[in-house]
Amino acid sequence: MKRGVKKRFATLYTAILLLFFWGVAYLFQIYRVPDIYLLVPAFAATGVFWCLRRKFFPFRLRCASCGARLPLRTVLFDDANLCDACSERERA
Repeated sequence: MKRGVKKRFATLYTAILLLFFWGVAYLFQIYRVPDIYLLVPAFAATGVFWCLRRKFFPFRLRCASCGARLPLRTVLFDDANLCDACSERERA
């Protein structure tokens, strides 16, 4: 369970940001605020995402050591971002 902590938190952060934006959009609809004002929370969410992009997107498609393409399992669930060969070398 310790292998993908950063990636699980990245998914949680993304869900929180999307839920925030969805909630604002819902409130705008209830109070009949013009849709153009949705740009303000959209820019705010984009700014938060940009400032914290390392926390939101720790997923890498290539090995951090040798540059080999990573399998989907490693991309989604392993924080080390290393291929199997480099992972074995690091453990030894």
